Amino acid sequence: MSRSPAPRSRKIPRNTARVFVGILRPRCLAHESSARSGLLGRTRSGRLSLVCAALVTLCSGFALGLAAESRRAEAQSLADAAFAECHKADRLASDWDATYDNGIELAKRAIAIDPSFADGYYALFVNLGRKSERTSIAAQAMRVGELKKLLDKTLELEPTHVHAWEAKGEMLMRLPRLFGGSEMQGVDALRRSAELDPKWAKPVLRLAQYDWKKGRAAQARTGAERARELSRAAGDENSTKEADDLLKEIGGAR
Repeated sequence: MSRSPAPRSRKIPRNTARVFVGILRPRCLAHESSARSGLLGRTRSGRLSLVCAALVTLCSGFALGLAAESRRAEAQSLADAAFAECHKADRLASDWDATYDNGIELAKRAIAIDPSFADGYYALFVNLGRKSERTSIAAQAMRVGELKKLLDKTLELEPTHVHAWEAKGEMLMRLPRLFGGSEMQGVDALRRSAELDPKWAKPVLRLAQYDWKKGRAAQARTGAERARELSRAAGDENSTKEADDLLKEIGGAR
C-alpha cells in the first residue's frame, strides 16, 4: 500500500539563509546607524532602510522555506519507514502486532513533524487498519471511524492520492451501511483511483471483482484481463494471481 515519494526539489544547504542574514543584516544596520548620525541624507537613508528591511524579510522567508523543506523530508523518511514496517508485519505469521505498532509510532512522528503531509496520515491508516484487520472483527469495528477520518484527511491534503482513493473504495464497499458503507461510493472511489493511475492493476481488479459479484461476466472478464496485463507489466505477482483466479472463476460465463 506504499507509494513512491514525490520527487523532491534540489536540496539547499541549511546554513545558506543564516549566511545571507549574517552578511546582509549587519550591513543594513550599519547603514541605518550612519543615517541617524547624519552621514547620509534623509532621503537616501529612508531608501536604504527600506531596501535593508526588504532584504532581511527576503532572507527570513528563505530560511522559513528551507525549514519547511527539511521538515517535509524528515516526515517523508518516517512515512517510508512506517510503510516498510507494515509490509514487514504483513509477512509475519506471529508477533506482527508489535511491528504494526512500530509503523504506527513512525507515522505519528511524521504527522507531528509535518501535519500537512498526506502520506503521514496514510501510513498511519495502513498500519492501524492492517493491525485491526488481523486482530478481530471487534477491533475493526472499533477503528472504523478513525480509519475513515485518516483517509479523508489524506485526501483533503492530497486530492490525487491514488492509494488513498483505492483504499477508500475498498473500505466503502466492504463496510455495512450501518458503519457508513456504500457500494456506489466505493465504486466511484475505485474509478477515481484507476483514472489517476491507469497503469495500476489493483483498482481495475477490484472493479472487475465487483462486476463479477453483480453477474456482469463480460465486463468482469474484460477488467480481469486488463488487470492481469497491468500487474504483469508491473511485476505485481499478487495481483496477477488474483486476476488469474478471477478469470478461472468466470470461465465461459456470459
